[in-house]
Amino acid sequence: MEIHEALARSSMIRNVLPRHEQGGIFAADGYARASGRPGVCLTSSGPGAANIISGIADANFDSIPIVAITGQVPRGLMGTDAFQEVPLIDITRLITKSNYLVLDVEDIPRIVKEAFLLATSG
Repeated sequence: MEIHEALARSSMIRNVLPRHEQGGIFAADGYARASGRPGVCLTSSGPGAANIISGIADANFDSIPIVAITGQVPRGLMGTDAFQEVPLIDITRLITKSNYLVLDVEDIPRIVKEAFLLATSG
């Protein structure tokens, strides 16, 4: 994933690579609980995204600020039961404050800013 490679090169962001997605979401939760700052988890689409659902629910129920960023199949394959397609927004709608499906790269800065503001709003 290009975003992961860019984060790994960043000197401003500490990138921790877990062995499993569930470890990643619970590490983000632990970071947020210990630091008071938002925890972030990045996963691939499909099973990678599905593996963080319990951690998302746990953080939401405890009002822990988490921003989870997942991959998705290409736009033209959405809704076709493509390899590793999971309707994550539908699945997580009841356990998140908000969900975003980025369809235009120009929307990324606004959506990321909004996600962090929402995550830290209580």
